[in-house]
Amino acid sequence: MLSSDNKRIAQNAGMLYVRMLFLLFTTLYTSRVILNSLGVVDYGIQNVVAGIITLFSFLNASMSTATQRYLTFTLGTGDQEELKRIFSTSFIIHIGIALFLWAIAESIGVWFVNHQLNVPPSRLEAANWIFQFSMLSMALTIVQVPFNALLIAHERMNIYAYMSIFEVLAKLFIAYAISWFHGDRLILYGFLLFIQTGISISIYVIYCSSNFEECRIRLHYCQRNLFKQITSFAGWNLFGSIAWIFKNQGGNIVLNLFFGPTVNAAYGIAFQVTNAIKNFVGNVQMAFNPQITKKYAENKQDQMIGLIFQSSKYSFLLLLFLSLPVFMQTDFILHLWLKQVPDYAVVFTQLVILEALVDTLSGPMITGLMATGKIKMYQIIVGSLLIIPLGISIVLLKLGFGATTLFWVSILFTCISIVARCLFGKLQFTLSVKRYMQLVIFRCAYVAIPSCLLTYFITISGLMGWPLFFVTGTCSSISILFFTYWLGLEQEERLAIQNLLIKFVLKRKHP
Repeated sequence: MLSSDNKRIAQNAGMLYVRMLFLLFTTLYTSRVILNSLGVVDYGIQNVVAGIITLFSFLNASMSTATQRYLTFTLGTGDQEELKRIFSTSFIIHIGIALFLWAIAESIGVWFVNHQLNVPPSRLEAANWIFQFSMLSMALTIVQVPFNALLIAHERMNIYAYMSIFEVLAKLFIAYAISWFHGDRLILYGFLLFIQTGISISIYVIYCSSNFEECRIRLHYCQRNLFKQITSFAGWNLFGSIAWIFKNQGGNIVLNLFFGPTVNAAYGIAFQVTNAIKNFVGNVQMAFNPQITKKYAENKQDQMIGLIFQSSKYSFLLLLFLSLPVFMQTDFILHLWLKQVPDYAVVFTQLVILEALVDTLSGPMITGLMATGKIKMYQIIVGSLLIIPLGISIVLLKLGFGATTLFWVSILFTCISIVARCLFGKLQFTLSVKRYMQLVIFRCAYVAIPSCLLTYFITISGLMGWPLFFVTGTCSSISILFFTYWLGLEQEERLAIQNLLIKFVLKRKHP
């Protein structure tokens, strides 16, 4: 890989990481304010209703992947005219998707909210309002996808970071606005989120139209053969998207049907915490993803595989560094963060963190597989592995198993999915499963196992409260850094770190 590519990845990752340092604390604080303002029941209603809207976005999810892939791939080939055609075609397709999903949501979605969800009768009207506002926000988000994809394809991570900061500050404002409101706060919350989404898409459109030549909507650019290519890719990706959405939001609905909105509040809290942590990792992978696709477009598969290995390992180790203290001290953190902690919130958070650690290994592999465009069999097999756990969980819940069953089954199949993706990587771009095990899985295990054991022994030492929290966080951080350097990194990676430290010291001595 060229040094310029390394520099670009490092710069983008750094920008996105700084962004997330700000977003993490702001998002978690905002969630606390919203939970306190809405209450456990209304917070649970909002979470499950928004989850239904996410279910209806299955078609958009598949098209988002297709749009991102084709824009990034074409940038790698350098064909500007083709880039114009792809953007215009993808925009028109997303307009159609927004209208189609709006129609489905207004019919099936409204019926489901009113006749199937476990919602207190006194809050049914509010649930309908939040559904309508969430649906409108979804439509705007769908239209925004080609503009987001264009920013990422051009690796303009600074703009993406600034917009994310704006959005999280807007949500913080919304949280405080509803806390001062004396009417129905749930309805107001949905309305203000819709307004915020509308402002965000306006900014994206203005920036992209002003800075990218290909961001011009022209009907004559929409060619039938290109339409078929993109929709064919999206069509095979559709099954996987449906499976992924049902895996996440289907579980939320299943918990509502079996246990009611209070458990949905716990589910929402668990994913708020985990998503805040995962977003750090997602930013590292986002910095790598365009380069992975471009290397495939340039027919540099060895470099692409190297990027997949690096991104997988670094993502896991970063997530471990961030999540291990949270996992070990979940109860303390949630009671510190929230005034009222819903039942199941602690154990749900721990299980979601565990699954996230396993799942983070798959992200770069998925990007590599998407880059090839050969996704038919991959989506059929891996998509099935994502849907099956929900069916198994429903059966087990009917048999009387507890709410955590859903998460344990999902973790098991997440592990199986990693194996399937490795095998597809071997078939589609000559990925060595043996080297993946040696350079990624084993290296991650060498760091995770001793770090977890050392941190666990601290938690049972007899310390409590703030002293335990401080010692646990310090021990986990030091142990992960130590084992990462000596056991998680290759010799070349250690040498690179040493050179960076030497340059830093010399610069400090001789500015």
